[in-house]
Amino acid sequence: MKVVKKILKEGEGYERPNEGTVVQVKLIGKLQDGTVFIEKGHEDSEPFEFKEDEEQVIDGLDRAVMTMTKGEVALLKVAPEYALGSTGSEQELAVVPPNATLWVSPDVGGVARARAFSKSVSDAPLAIVDKRRHGHNVMNLIGDVKGKVPVTVDDMIDTAGTIAKGADMLHREGAGKFTHAARMLFSEVIITNTILVSEKNYLPQLTVLSVANLLGESIWRVHDDYPVSIVLHLYAFSRAVKMGT
Repeated sequence: MKVVKKILKEGEGYERPNEGTVVQVKLIGKLQDGTVFIEKGHEDSEPFEFKEDEEQVIDGLDRAVMTMTKGEVALLKVAPEYALGSTGSEQELAVVPPNATLWVSPDVGGVARARAFSKSVSDAPLAIVDKRRHGHNVMNLIGDVKGKVPVTVDDMIDTAGTIAKGADMLHREGAGKFTHAARMLFSEVIITNTILVSEKNYLPQLTVLSVANLLGESIWRVHDDYPVSIVLHLYAFSRAVKMGT
């Protein structure tokens, strides 16, 4: 096997990066003897950002990240021909010799989804609520939200603990359009009807969007051998237009 992937921590949801997607990962790369040659996104360093399928990283990492979901942590064993090959390379922390098998541990974040959404809404500015786990959960805000109306993007809300704490932080940092009361931090919560919401979990600010047209159009296109990707682009664009009006 040229690239062997072992999942160390399962990710959230089902969304995976596509070709051309900009992703941010926390990353540790080691040689077989344990020598660390690159480390990004750990110990307060910035995450490693690259665009999928643009030959910006080694082929093994490129292919593996396209199979990963948000929050997933994996360990990759990458053969030389899918790593740095017969030439080797001087990296940030050590020299990778020729024909080296590399061990790489990527941790995929969710920034790419938020960045793509911000571009669809007139290239709106992006802020990041960075949650790190060092014994206890710590949240940091990257970006300026003072006086702005924030739109928080995520693929799933379970207990809503993280997203509620993030909203509380945005409010403290001066973001507008928040009703600041217990469990009433958002002016609107928009979800799809892909999962049934029980009546006890409904709240006045909840808006549920139907995916019936999206699924129906996709089924028709698959049946008649038409591309499906355009449906997703049009769906995202229509939602962005509605939010902007």
